[in-house]
Amino acid sequence: MTRLISNNCLMVLQIIKNYPSLSQSQNLDSELTIIRQVEKPLLVNACRELFRLSLKQLQNSEIFLGSKESKIFNLNLTALEKEKHLLAGKIFAISIIHGGPRPNFVSKTVFNYLANGSGYPMLEDLQNTPFHKAICDITASETIESFQKFISSHDKLLDLGVSPASFENKDKLIKEIIHYLVIDRPRRGLEQFAEGLKMLSVLSLIMKYPEQASSLFCFKKETHLTAKYLNRLFCVKRSSVGTQRRLLESQTTAFWRDYLQNCEDGDCQVSLSDVLAFATGCNTEPALGFDQQPTIEFLHDDPSLFPKSNTCALILYLPIVASDDYEMYKNNLTFGILNGLATFELP
Repeated sequence: MTRLISNNCLMVLQIIKNYPSLSQSQNLDSELTIIRQVEKPLLVNACRELFRLSLKQLQNSEIFLGSKESKIFNLNLTALEKEKHLLAGKIFAISIIHGGPRPNFVSKTVFNYLANGSGYPMLEDLQNTPFHKAICDITASETIESFQKFISSHDKLLDLGVSPASFENKDKLIKEIIHYLVIDRPRRGLEQFAEGLKMLSVLSLIMKYPEQASSLFCFKKETHLTAKYLNRLFCVKRSSVGTQRRLLESQTTAFWRDYLQNCEDGDCQVSLSDVLAFATGCNTEPALGFDQQPTIEFLHDDPSLFPKSNTCALILYLPIVASDDYEMYKNNLTFGILNGLATFELP
């Protein structure tokens, strides 16, 4: 995280020069577009990979807790002193405006707090945190003896000042504990993060268009990548009909579609997000879409067995099918994509 802050993230921040005011349009996408047009243009294509890696590093950093797709803020005094929450908010804002991936891994409860100052935390917000099992245990307790036993056995609850004598108000106590852990305990980090989102007026847009903005910050199954979506996203550049090249391209395209379906079904080491990141630098579609449509071209004159890409130009180069052995072709695609992504990763 330290290396990220001192290098990649600061590189992103140094690019931003102006801070536009809100327009008077009535649509989130149009306002984001206006802000992006008013801003001094970035080398958006070159920055996509930087945004993706910065957000990935933040997602796994010490400022967050919780599941991969629903993060809450962690109480980390060192991070607060170094204003890492503030920096995270700025990186979120820049990525949204300037063509980076959607940072859609924030808990819906946390987003609601940012959007309107209120939130109704649930037990699900604490998944994959040190507190989840403790809350589940006291929720399941049906007698004062079992309640006291669970409280006494969980140091995390005792550290919060929870008393074994609170059984009569168990349900109220549980709600208060969850609210404390999700909102009250990390409030300073939340406020610092919100201050960072003021960059480029993103926080104001969140408050103005909360329903639309939630898709930028919160994971939703309906916006999850699918093989069908990626098939439609890429424009395939084909040779003339009736040529030998066109025949080879058709065979290659058939294998490519099978490969995408394998990725969606989990029958491959590569995910659809990995495929998109390899080809475009973004593991999700940017908030305002891509500046141009990603394309697929074929490596007719290149003997390589592995895929290549130009993330700046949004071009994915597929190796031509050399045989009817789909498994070999699948393995070659997987090897190429995983090794290509690894070259961008921070050591």
